[in-house]
This record gives sequence, structure tokens and C-alpha cells, in this order.
Amino acid sequence: MALTRAEILASGKNLVVPLNVPPIGEVHLLRWTGTQRAEWDAFVQNITNDNGTISKPAEMRATAVQMGVCNPDGTLMFKPQDVDELLKQPADWQEVVFVALCALNKLTKFDARMSAQDFFTRIQPS
Repeated sequence: MALTRAEILASGKNLVVPLNVPPIGEVHLLRWTGTQRAEWDAFVQNITNDNGTISKPAEMRATAVQMGVCNPDGTLMFKPQDVDELLKQPADWQEVVFVALCALNKLTKFDARMSAQDFFTRIQPS
């Protein structure tokens, strides 16, 4: 039996997913809405070079953390102005969060336009 309109719209209520991130512990990740995904796509387009590579990969990871790490109630933990501070944080845990957000939000190689090939082999089955 097909879902009703109300059932489909109600399915978007569970937008928060917990993730254990060594060495910092558990964080909550946000499943993006269509609007948040469009904001991400616009951001990536702005930092993509003509040859398809990312001009600011560290900023891309920090922005993903800013847009995707949330409190258990789904409110974002960081504001856009926190990206500069996030850039000063260790890259190891940000990479874990970035990879998880890409998988959670179904970001593909085409979407992210990453030049690092090994990144996608870690989040997509071979």
C-alpha cells in the first residue's frame, strides 16, 4: 500500500543521527532538508575551480561540520561565523564527521567535486 501525504511529510521528523567520533566522543549529525542541501550545493559551487577541483578543501570540511553537527534536538551547534574557529581544530575528527555527513546526506563524488579520490572509496562500496 502506498504512503499517504501525511505519512511522507511525517517521515522527515527524524533528522538527527548520533555518531561516535574518536577522539572527541559522540556528536549528533543532521540529515539535511532540501533547503539545507541547496545551501551546501551553492557553497560547493562557489569554491569549485574551473577544472572541477575544490579550492578550499579545509574550509569545505569545516563548513560541513558547521552545517551538520547539531544538538540532540536538531538545532545547529555552530553558526556560520564559527567556521574560522573550526578551521583551527584538529582535522582528524572533522574528516570523520565530513565523511559521515556525505554518506548520511547522499553526497556523491559529483556533488562534492572532490579531487582526493581516496575520500570516495571510503564512503562508497567498491
